[in-house]
Amino acid sequence: MRSSRAGRSDPPSPGVKARLPISDGANPDWPTFDRVSDPVERVFAVLTANRAAFPPDAAEAPNTGYHFRLTHDRGRSRGMTMKNRTIVGLLLACCAWGAAASAAQVAPATCDRECLRGNVTELLYALLQHDVSGLPVAKTLRVTEDAVEKPLAQVGLVRTVTRLGGFRQDIIDERAGVAGAHVVVEESGAPVLLVVRLKVAADRLTEIELVATRGRAEGLIFNIDGLRAASAVMNYAPRPEQVATRDEAIKVALHYPEGLNAAKTFAAVNAPFAPDAYRYENGQVMAGPDCTFAPGCQNISTQSLAIFERLGDVQTRVIAVDERMGIVWLRMAWGVRERGGVQLTVWETFKVYDGQIHAVEAFMRILPVEKRNGGWE
Repeated sequence: MRSSRAGRSDPPSPGVKARLPISDGANPDWPTFDRVSDPVERVFAVLTANRAAFPPDAAEAPNTGYHFRLTHDRGRSRGMTMKNRTIVGLLLACCAWGAAASAAQVAPATCDRECLRGNVTELLYALLQHDVSGLPVAKTLRVTEDAVEKPLAQVGLVRTVTRLGGFRQDIIDERAGVAGAHVVVEESGAPVLLVVRLKVAADRLTEIELVATRGRAEGLIFNIDGLRAASAVMNYAPRPEQVATRDEAIKVALHYPEGLNAAKTFAAVNAPFAPDAYRYENGQVMAGPDCTFAPGCQNISTQSLAIFERLGDVQTRVIAVDERMGIVWLRMAWGVRERGGVQLTVWETFKVYDGQIHAVEAFMRILPVEKRNGGWE
């Protein structure tokens, strides 16, 4: 097979069992057409068998790199011109179709919003049924439960979840193939705040991260009454013109850990909070118009952050960005740094649209400082 790129040959395409030796002269040793399985190659084989039907110009199959010299008896009638053009047109159309079909065959599978959301639902029901054997997992699956890596079948929640509660806040990042959720489940009637993060590639689960908080001893705050259902604010679907770009949304959300590190107020770092913005932590209102937790907590922008002077720098990781819903999901950790101590690990969702933060909602869990990365980079 000749190539239009001088000096190198094209690799064989997967569907071709035998290349047709095409040259400027007749070749009585051409293989029979039934040895060619690729539709594009088959069309070329059939059409080039009647070489006299083509003009003397070289024809090249679009987007394939294959170059064929087709000869023609110049003494034939000009009445063949229309026939030639028709045949060449059909040939090129078949090539284009064949190239498109080949591209479709190798295109990787994608998982859209509902696919990603469905993976979270499937995992939750697998926990409820105490059977994860049917989950679509990759051979390279990596799982952590409360920052400890373990095989999926050995995850404690697989044996303990007895009911799914009414609260579930999804975060769907189609671009990254990440699906997350803050969920309330039950273990024999006792409520559990559960963080779920999944990564999907080629329709297979490649990462599962689970963090469970079972009470105030594990999360400092535990107000199950504030988690009856997902909030209307976090689930407001902004209009396209209201939504920031991915990078802009992340930049807005990162004002939050910047404010914690400054240990003054969020206003001191120009964090763009909406006037009625609020913050929930483990179901408790900790800032915003309805806050009664402490004096001055009604305004999240001016609420004092002086306590962070002794809590140390905040470690921050961007987990996901739900670009459709305007939600940025951060994982943050702060507290004592000495080995053997503990830190507060916070999974925080930020509702960002119109250039402002409208809501902050978090699930929190105390973990040993050695697990401050959650078992992940």
